[in-house]
Amino acid sequence: MIDGRFTLDAENHVRFAFGPYDHSLPLVIDPVLVYSTFLGGTGADNGSAIAVDSSGSAYVAGYTYSSDFPTANPLQAELRGYSNAFISKLNPAGSALGYSTYLGGNNADQAYAIAVDPFGYAYVTGYKQSSNFPTANPLQPNYATTFIAKITPSNVPTASLSPSSLAFAPQNVGTGSATQTVLVTDTGSQNLSISGISASVGFAETDNCSTPLSPSGSCLILVTFTPTVVGEQNGTLSVTDNDGGTPGSTQTVSLTGTGLGALGSASPNGLSFASQAVGTTSAAQPVTLSSNGTATLTIASITTGADFSQTNNCNGSVAPNGSCTLNDSFAPTTNGARTGTLTITDNSNGVNGSTQTVSQTGTGSAP
Repeated sequence: MIDGRFTLDAENHVRFAFGPYDHSLPLVIDPVLVYSTFLGGTGADNGSAIAVDSSGSAYVAGYTYSSDFPTANPLQAELRGYSNAFISKLNPAGSALGYSTYLGGNNADQAYAIAVDPFGYAYVTGYKQSSNFPTANPLQPNYATTFIAKITPSNVPTASLSPSSLAFAPQNVGTGSATQTVLVTDTGSQNLSISGISASVGFAETDNCSTPLSPSGSCLILVTFTPTVVGEQNGTLSVTDNDGGTPGSTQTVSLTGTGLGALGSASPNGLSFASQAVGTTSAAQPVTLSSNGTATLTIASITTGADFSQTNNCNGSVAPNGSCTLNDSFAPTTNGARTGTLTITDNSNGVNGSTQTVSQTGTGSAP
């Protein structure tokens, strides 16, 4: 409190005059009650904590014994136990509820603290006795008396993708599958703007989601699978939007499929020969060509370096889960280090002209 009085200046204007005060602090004359309101039902209610967001909306947390506690857009519309926690959001004027909800189970549950982030998400903690206290993505699903809950803002868009995963039937490498669909729905109360949709390698999408979705509106994403390799492929369909009022939010759908086709491998991946007299031929070293895919591995050609040669029992192809042997020999034509490559050209990974290679090294010496 400071001394104050009315004065009349030379021009007959009424002014305030004040005694000494700290000019670094705001001076409030005749404070006004902006709002003051009750919040509760016909039972016992207790407000334990309050937080305020950047717009001036107040978030109140506490607990109630009232079965008629006021609710609006509730996550939980009814009192389920002896007492339940409540979380209520009031608009900046204190004249309306943005949302108000019970939170609890069939026993006694009470909220004691609340905080709000810049995006309007409320974070609540308290004490619970209910064995069926509601949980979502719980870090600890049971055996505790403390709860922590995060509540999405009211009056925001909410993205819902269905289904949450797509599994494609086995498909030949390089050929496209039948289309599967993902439905995107705005289950919130504001328009959902989708800024990007993408699919992992081996999967592709088309969609009609280019314009914002109004509340309860939806659009379709059509997804296909064209395997790039033999075997299982996993991927993700990603949708970037403003879910929860947060631009850049991402929702995902998991994608799986299996590529069919021939798959070849050669082992070992290198051969090293001992020193060999020029004009003579070494003992053969074996190379195993395996067919690991779901289709026959068809061999188009087998070549070696100039100082090397091979024989094989492959007969032009290898059945799935089969193998054949290539016997590689070294016959140096000059002195010194000699190198080459054993190259097997086939249809591995469903691609004609694929190659498996084995390095060849040896040293030619004087006869």
